[in-house]
Amino acid sequence: TNFSNEDKIITFFDHSLCRGGVMSQTEYNIFLNTIKYLLMNNYIVVLKSKYENNNLLNYLNNENHTFFNELLKENKFYYANKMPITHYELIAISDVVVSFPISTIISESICSHINTIIYDPLKNFKLNHLFLYKYPEIVSYNMKDLTEKIEKLFFNKEFNIEYNKLQNSIINDIFKIDLKNNSKEELIKYIITNN
Repeated sequence: TNFSNEDKIITFFDHSLCRGGVMSQTEYNIFLNTIKYLLMNNYIVVLKSKYENNNLLNYLNNENHTFFNELLKENKFYYANKMPITHYELIAISDVVVSFPISTIISESICSHINTIIYDPLKNFKLNHLFLYKYPEIVSYNMKDLTEKIEKLFFNKEFNIEYNKLQNSIINDIFKIDLKNNSKEELIKYIITNN
């Protein structure tokens, strides 16, 4: 798959389903509906699943199974699990990463300076111990809010600048990384002070 620099790439990262899983079938359906809506707006949308290859289909209910198969027919939809790409590479090529609330992808994406939106469409994870909820600006609770944020990130320069400042403050506040310093120097300093 060849993407160009002009392509606007939005990558969705799901989470586990069913018994013992984090996402419900209803939440997954909302994820799939949101992807479909974004495809109608001519974006490239990639889905990376927790499940390997076709195993995702084993966990979807009939409605979501049918919906997912329909998305696979779309020209601008890519199922990353069928591509030879790591999740790190996928984050790196994305313009926007959309993740379910409980995921290390959020930290990895923010620390990679990729616009990141946490998507909690049923408001099931509004918990104080999830550190990113200190920053409600990067959370969306419905498709309308999510798609508006994505539009602003792509087409409103001032919003994009402010969003990047916010993510930089998250990196500094949560991960204690000073962006003014050289990352190699930061690593050396960390190793020396923690050994």
